[in-house]
Amino acid sequence: IKTKLLQDVKSSTEQVALYSMKKGKMNSSFGSATGGKNKNVRCFKCNKYGHFAKNCKTPEKDKQNKEVALLSALSVAPWCDTKKDEWFLDSAASVHMTNNLKVLRDVKDTVGHNISTANDQVMHADKVGTAVLPITSSSNVVIKDTVYVPDLKVNLLSVSQIVKKNCSVVFDSVGCKVYDSQRKIIATGKLERDLFKLNLGTSSDVQVLHSQSSDLACHAIANNLKMLWHRRLGHINYSNLNKLKNGLVLGVNFSDKDLDCKCEVCVQGKCHRLPFVESSSQTKDVLELVHSDLCGPIETQSLAGSRYMLTFLDDYTHKVFVYFLKGKDEVFEHFKIFKKFVENQSGKSIKVLRTDNGGEYVSATFQNFLKNYGILHQRTVPYTAQQNGKAERLNRTIIEKTRCMLIDSELPNSFWAEAANTAVHLLNRSPTKCLDGKTPEEAWSMIKPKLEGLRIFGCKVHAHIPKDIRKKLDSKTIPSILVGYSAESKGYRLYNPSNGKVFIARDVIFFEQEKGNTLIKEARRGGEKHFFVFPEESTKAEVVPVPATNPEVRPDFQPDPEVIEPESNDLHFEQDSSSTDLSVFEDEEFVPDQDIEPSNETVRRSERVRRPPKRLEDYDVSYASIVNFTDPETVEEAMGRPDRNQWRAAMQEEYSALMDNQTWELVEYSVEQQPLKSKWVFKVKKDATGKIVKHKARLVIKGCSQKKGIDYKETYSPVVRYTSIRYLLAIAAEYDLDIDQLDAVTAFLQGDLSEEIYMLQPEGFAEPNKVCKLRKSLYGLKQASRIWNLKLDECLKRCGLTQSKTDPCIYYNVTRSMMLIVAIYVDDMMIFSNDVTAKTRLKNQLMSEFKVKDIGEARFVLGMQITRDRKNKKIWLDQQSYVESLLKKFKMWDCNPVDTPALLGEKLSINMCPNSEDEAEKMSRVPYQEAVGSLLFAAQVSRPDISFAVNNVSRYTRNPGLTHWTATKRIMRYLRGTIQYKLEFDGQRSSQVIGYADSDWANNVDDRRSITGYAFLKNGTAISWGTKRQSTVSLSTTESEYMAMSMATQEALWLRNLSAELGFCKGPIVLYVDNQGAQNLATNGAYHARTKHIDVRHHFLKEKIEEKILELKYIPTDKQVADSLTKAVDKKKSGWCATSQGLKHFK
Repeated sequence: IKTKLLQDVKSSTEQVALYSMKKGKMNSSFGSATGGKNKNVRCFKCNKYGHFAKNCKTPEKDKQNKEVALLSALSVAPWCDTKKDEWFLDSAASVHMTNNLKVLRDVKDTVGHNISTANDQVMHADKVGTAVLPITSSSNVVIKDTVYVPDLKVNLLSVSQIVKKNCSVVFDSVGCKVYDSQRKIIATGKLERDLFKLNLGTSSDVQVLHSQSSDLACHAIANNLKMLWHRRLGHINYSNLNKLKNGLVLGVNFSDKDLDCKCEVCVQGKCHRLPFVESSSQTKDVLELVHSDLCGPIETQSLAGSRYMLTFLDDYTHKVFVYFLKGKDEVFEHFKIFKKFVENQSGKSIKVLRTDNGGEYVSATFQNFLKNYGILHQRTVPYTAQQNGKAERLNRTIIEKTRCMLIDSELPNSFWAEAANTAVHLLNRSPTKCLDGKTPEEAWSMIKPKLEGLRIFGCKVHAHIPKDIRKKLDSKTIPSILVGYSAESKGYRLYNPSNGKVFIARDVIFFEQEKGNTLIKEARRGGEKHFFVFPEESTKAEVVPVPATNPEVRPDFQPDPEVIEPESNDLHFEQDSSSTDLSVFEDEEFVPDQDIEPSNETVRRSERVRRPPKRLEDYDVSYASIVNFTDPETVEEAMGRPDRNQWRAAMQEEYSALMDNQTWELVEYSVEQQPLKSKWVFKVKKDATGKIVKHKARLVIKGCSQKKGIDYKETYSPVVRYTSIRYLLAIAAEYDLDIDQLDAVTAFLQGDLSEEIYMLQPEGFAEPNKVCKLRKSLYGLKQASRIWNLKLDECLKRCGLTQSKTDPCIYYNVTRSMMLIVAIYVDDMMIFSNDVTAKTRLKNQLMSEFKVKDIGEARFVLGMQITRDRKNKKIWLDQQSYVESLLKKFKMWDCNPVDTPALLGEKLSINMCPNSEDEAEKMSRVPYQEAVGSLLFAAQVSRPDISFAVNNVSRYTRNPGLTHWTATKRIMRYLRGTIQYKLEFDGQRSSQVIGYADSDWANNVDDRRSITGYAFLKNGTAISWGTKRQSTVSLSTTESEYMAMSMATQEALWLRNLSAELGFCKGPIVLYVDNQGAQNLATNGAYHARTKHIDVRHHFLKEKIEEKILELKYIPTDKQVADSLTKAVDKKKSGWCATSQGLKHFK
């Protein structure tokens, strides 16, 4: 690409010049100043027409007989820190000027000139020459007739001279761009200190091309195509580049006259190479020997959160395969994926695997797998990594290429995985000494790769937006950044800075001379957003097969003809085919290309009616893309998102709170300190309706590095049980208590440390050579929760409250006339009271000792929404917002609801776990554990109706099968239909605690253990429930029911003790059972040989019955409220049980 900059500056008699001819010479060019023929003559002194300057009667301001040119006041500004090699574009300068004589060549003396600034200061210039500026690392620009002004503070390029030569300069909030007459970018600048500074590269050999137009003074330098290909190929060495050009691959072209330019990026990325001992192994076939090594942890997480890079190298072909991992524990799974892929592609089997002695390779599971498949594992001698030299050198080469591409592109380090992936793609298409006249890709696939589609990593790209998801007047392209090449489809991997997504596109336009990092800066400044996303169902259902133009399938990326270079102002993207290969990379499963026979028939447009998804109507997708963002994991990710300003403010707020709290003091760093690392944790806080109410940033210390006995001693800290919360809500409904919520601001920071702990300074707020010596506790410390709990406990006791022995997170002061109860969950507090004075006094005392925020009436706390009708003494508890976000997260919001959470008659077992590698691999991509964990929270807090179903699927989290996943999705389908269920505490109903216990004998088909279920109700609503597999096998239904009663009795005792402490104990707790044999066994003492084998701990319920603490009563099975907690039931019974447990449906 030609790079050319601007004009040929030439003295003109028709304009004000920076330097001029002598007065006498100028007079001779105009002739006499007398007569009417001079009416069009303009005086250069007063600027009026009709006379010459020598005849002007206007008083002279100075005595010098030379012309002056206006210069912007910038030149006299006190820029004492400006470097001499920096150039600024100035719209007020009449010509180009420099204060550095060294940048000029062909310097000539000229008649002295005076230069006037906007504030009437005068500077002297008497030399003029040609300036040489390195615009990029591969091209320079020569600017002729540049005036040397020694008193000038900065070097200036005249915008007026640029635009006179049919060029244009565009300024924006980021910088500026200079375009030639064909709209090609020939120079760029960035906004710095309110000035537009020219972007300069590394100087290389200069070749001046004389333009045909004599009006041009700045001649463009021809691009060094060799340097361009050097950058496109990830800064390959010139020797290998020459081999590629000489026919090793197709598509690489440059002139033999192009010189090997010195690349500063390579110096930065590859400096100080140390040789490795070369391996003497000689293989004779593919996969005979595979080298592997793990690189990491990388300091910065990748865009997808990876910290490790796993590489495999085939010794025979030198083909490289790379995988990116979040942890070392993923190595074994990725090796199985690699093994299956390469053996399927090559038809060969891996014979030898050579690695180091890393724990990820020597685990028993890994070793057994290798033995089962007859793979010899060669390991290096400890501390002798050179024995695996090829893998070690490979990782070094990849990292060097990655570093070079990141430096060259100026992209953040979070792009390291994309750069490394591109580096491997390029290495497989680059020469290697071990192969004679072939690249690794050709040696592996027997097909010579084509490289016409390669472009510079990190350059700016415009990707076509399909018309199905844009409106007529919207932009037809998404400005993006090239970050690689797709291995699954013929497309480019592009990064959209507006939404932080990587996607695949085929229809693209490249701007190789523009770095894409400017798009990230624009996005951070809140520029135009592009949130066009293909829904998963659309991309799968609307694929229109197009006959291949070449039936030969190539494994490497081949660009389609639609890949266009910017040649003109009219850019056309409309295709004859209705298919467009643009898809969101994340959350998309790869669908292999269909094998289509070549056809001579004309491809027709699909007659199917294309309708965009409803959620894209009216461009709601922009809003959806924002609110559905997951919480950022790193500072870099947070600063690259549309809500960056909110995150930045949240970080500043947290840091200011830490400083105000005097959490640490800065001390000089020393090796003995062994400081711990810290991390920013980001969380979006929402209200009961799911609306974002706050962006919360929290600084967390990485306490995983702490050592017991040195950095900490004790860590235990209690949290309130949800059963206690529900019990207190029932009391509040009955006695009409106020329910207030308090939030301790930066709670963990308010505890004093007794240990000496050091921490590295937080990211974004660091001073050099300093570390933080902690004075107070900090989030992430193992003892932080305990320290806060002890301090809060001391304060509450000073306020006259008594700590409950049943639940240590309940504090109370209850008399006949006054009731004050506090429940604490880490830094959240709920106050139940009927005395405003006592409540206010407690709040004031807490606020005087801690930073506490009084939220007021509790409405949304601990993931629960609380609503009430005080007139009718009713309180409702639900998790509607949480369930909605859960369903949307796992893409089940639009599912078809079902009437029961578990399928009647279905028995899950370990036999349903994956039996093949294909099924195991498929299930490894299913978020089973995450889904079950999310459902478990709902089952524990407000949804007893799904307790059994969730307990059932939670047994298979280690190795779930497709049937288990279907059962899990059924629970979500049930929640979709019952999302408006709420627990209703009715203060007008019976306040006595009553219980129900049941069991399902030998329910578990894997070990034939029975299932226990129990529920305890107060004020007509379940306050405690549970589903659990029994610890021993029962020989009869009587035994299983007896064990279920024993477990329920333990919970009954806990509730009775809590009631007694708070002063609400009213006789024994009634427990209803539906098995008379078990009831007789417990009440009549029928202890004989049939029950000897029952564990002694189950017989304690007899003692509690005798003590009048528990009372057993029989109830028919059809009235057993706990029936749905032990087994799958039909629709009618499921609905009845839910209603009996206190769940009410609200529309």
